[in-house]
Amino acid sequence: MIAVNNTLDLNEKDQKEDRDNLLYNLKMEINNSVYETVVYPDEVNPAFRGDFYIYNTEETVQNITLFYYMDAYLRGDPSVPITGLPQGKGIAFDESIESDGRPKPSNPNHQRLVFSLPRSKKISPVQYTTGGYADKFVTAFGGNVNGPGRENQVGVLGSGDQGAFFKQKPVTLQPGEKTQFSLLAGLSASNNNPEIYLDEEDLFFNEGDDINVDQLYWYDYENDSKNGTISYQVNDSSTPIFLKKYQKVPPLIEGQFSDLALNNDLFNLGKNKVVFLIKDEKDRVGRTGLNISVRSKVKFVAYDQLTGEKLTPGSFDVSSFGLLDEGYGVSENKAGVEVPSKLETETIVYTLDTAGQTQPTGATHLLTGKYTREQMEQREVKVNYTGKLKAKPSITLNQASYEMNEQDPHVTIKGTWKDETKSKGKIEIKKGDKVVGSYIYGPNTPAGNWTINLPKAELIIGENDLDVIVSHDYSDYVSPKQSLKVHRKKQVTINVKEYNEAGNHQTIADRGGIALSQDVKVGDNLMLTVPEYLSGETYLFDAKKTTGATGLTVQRPVTTGMNEIDIFYKLNEVSVTIRYHNSETKKPILASLTGKTRKDNHVLPNKVIVGTEISSLLKTTDLVAEGYVANPTVLVEKQDGTTITDGKVGDQNTIITLEFLPKFEIKAPNQLDFGGHKLSVFDKIKTLNAEASLTVVNTREGSFNQLNSWKVTGHFDGFKIGSTQSLNGYLAYEENSLEEATATQILQQNAPNNAQTKIDLKNKLKLNVFGSGSMLGEYRGTMTWTLEDVL
Repeated sequence: MIAVNNTLDLNEKDQKEDRDNLLYNLKMEINNSVYETVVYPDEVNPAFRGDFYIYNTEETVQNITLFYYMDAYLRGDPSVPITGLPQGKGIAFDESIESDGRPKPSNPNHQRLVFSLPRSKKISPVQYTTGGYADKFVTAFGGNVNGPGRENQVGVLGSGDQGAFFKQKPVTLQPGEKTQFSLLAGLSASNNNPEIYLDEEDLFFNEGDDINVDQLYWYDYENDSKNGTISYQVNDSSTPIFLKKYQKVPPLIEGQFSDLALNNDLFNLGKNKVVFLIKDEKDRVGRTGLNISVRSKVKFVAYDQLTGEKLTPGSFDVSSFGLLDEGYGVSENKAGVEVPSKLETETIVYTLDTAGQTQPTGATHLLTGKYTREQMEQREVKVNYTGKLKAKPSITLNQASYEMNEQDPHVTIKGTWKDETKSKGKIEIKKGDKVVGSYIYGPNTPAGNWTINLPKAELIIGENDLDVIVSHDYSDYVSPKQSLKVHRKKQVTINVKEYNEAGNHQTIADRGGIALSQDVKVGDNLMLTVPEYLSGETYLFDAKKTTGATGLTVQRPVTTGMNEIDIFYKLNEVSVTIRYHNSETKKPILASLTGKTRKDNHVLPNKVIVGTEISSLLKTTDLVAEGYVANPTVLVEKQDGTTITDGKVGDQNTIITLEFLPKFEIKAPNQLDFGGHKLSVFDKIKTLNAEASLTVVNTREGSFNQLNSWKVTGHFDGFKIGSTQSLNGYLAYEENSLEEATATQILQQNAPNNAQTKIDLKNKLKLNVFGSGSMLGEYRGTMTWTLEDVL
């Protein structure tokens, strides 16, 4: 258990030499306990600072209390009163106060020895109890060193010959943990200067590192100071370097700064004295300091011990950082520096000379020692090797890297060998420690070629880092490793499919020249240029659904786990046009029965998926046309003129032609009503009672897009009963009898402009019947209208 509790013994001795010991670095060992204090002058006043570090070296948690005693002689007077300092800062031996506490007459030479209690963030906060004693050391604690004492008491603590007794309140320390107790003592009118503290004692940096301080703590107790500055000096530089400005935020009187970067250019290699200064706005100054050591970079260089010449094998590049008299490897927290046990040139093997240290057993050896002044000045540690001539085989590789496809059974590695010893030798290719291929060359030959087939089973998909070495029977020499890389490509299957939203993607038989697979290096991109269409233009490349597609290019980074990729197509969509043609002329039909305007083609507003049934695209209105026979013949073809016979939309823009048979017809009334008549021996002409007409529809065309000429004739066979008895009279169109032996022409149109013509009957068809005698009976007659071409 670490504790310092022998202060009563110090009090009883009360010898000046014992007290003087407290002014210097002091380390006392009491059984297994260690009591250490570091005492150094304060930079502002003729004073000292004492830091006490208490360590728990036990394996269990310990509750520890520190007792500390200080006596004072001012001008040789041992009886100096003690007063408490405000704000819990400590106590003072004050010559300006009488032993009974009354002020002495004013004297500018009165001295005051102040003991303040600094703060530290590095350890858990601790509290202190202070007390004075008269004739007994424990008076301030009620006669018991474990008593409560009087905390931070202001005023005279006692009378007569007095000393200061400090007791740290118990603190709990974990195993291996330490705590700190600090005192500042100074001769001054007061000790109310701001204070500054560091967690670090000494800092070490390597050459080239950024120099910084992790934590800095400041304290400013005076109410008349609101802010101040923190600066630092390196190696007694004349001008302090500004570092930070602090600002007090009441009621706080303290603060901290973290990760403070110092100017590297101010530091020398080796030990540097650094002083940090804190100055409040009243120019009160406090200081603290530490040593910052910058380790030099030192190279460990191989030398031939016999010749003293520097060796330059490429495999030896070792350096470290160090200080004078510091051990090799300390900067890396190691016991030494690793150097190669052996070095080789083309003709010599060099073995490390350990100068009596343990002989090397492995590939490297831990070289120990301390840096000398010569080494630090030259920034070089000479590492001596002893050389021995050798005869060794050598090999070359025809190429340093190879590639193979995933399913290749092996990859063939080739090179040459040379062995002037003409002994039997072996070339090996190793993957790690495993030999994956070898070649044995025979004796009595100084050189030759070698070939090794590496089976695919020994090689992973992707990059394989291999080593090639050679050895022979002549010696135990094994050549340095030569790097060999073999990249076994990844075989990626390429699927060509029709995309389906439900995920049921169907394979397309026509691949359009797309390869079944590709072997690609892992990490490289598989790149494909795909056709826009497949199966003619039935399938259209779907770049949105195909991962890695841009335009008609597919690019995918290949990984070891990529076994296949999908190239997606979709059924193409094409434009569909419906044409309305005359089946005789193969030209567009008339748009109406009046005029010569042709019916326009109908382009469907939306594109249609290839393979759509043609019948589903035709509406009822498409299948009828005025003046033409309904239900036309349906003809389908692609835009290139290829006929489509399966009744489906083709893989190109598709044209549907509806061929209508033109009409050539005449429409007549079913009956002609002339009303009632009284027969008379005299002529009496009658006309039709109601409107009636003939309608001629003619959409047949000849050359030059002209409608065919036509004529209408009429013939009436008279009113009869049976086939014998007739009724006298006649039926005439205009003035032309319709009962002539030949048909009477009603109207003729030559190259008419309209496909439909109406012929008026009401005003132009006239009836006259007459007679006498017995004429009773029902008389019938047939009116025949005939429409015929006019050539």
